[in-house]
Amino acid sequence: MRLASFAVPDSGKKTYADTSIVMLKGTGGGLVANVNRWRNQVGLEPASKNAILKHIKTGKSKLGNFQWIKIKNAKKPQKAIFVSVLPVENVTIFVKMTGSINALEMNKKKFLALCKSLRASPEK
Repeated sequence: MRLASFAVPDSGKKTYADTSIVMLKGTGGGLVANVNRWRNQVGLEPASKNAILKHIKTGKSKLGNFQWIKIKNAKKPQKAIFVSVLPVENVTIFVKMTGSINALEMNKKKFLALCKSLRASPEK
């Protein structure tokens, strides 16, 4: 299901944040269900739609607008997630970076640059 994977270094240490690009049909399960699944992955309880929407930020890629969110658990600083959701026609593209809070914060600009750079391949 992954279109691409990247290992992003965490401040020169021997740990890495895992970054992936995944494309799923339709909505890929929907924003709220996915955010709550990701919250579970970092040891957090599910949140309401309204609570989730308060933390959603937006960006613009060459394919259109995307939503992104930072999910972190202060009690588990080694587990955090940045994820963007980009609906395009009948698919949804997810860019997800998983790692320590430190690794994510260090690489936030790179994560957003990757999200903004998504574009359709040129026709041949």
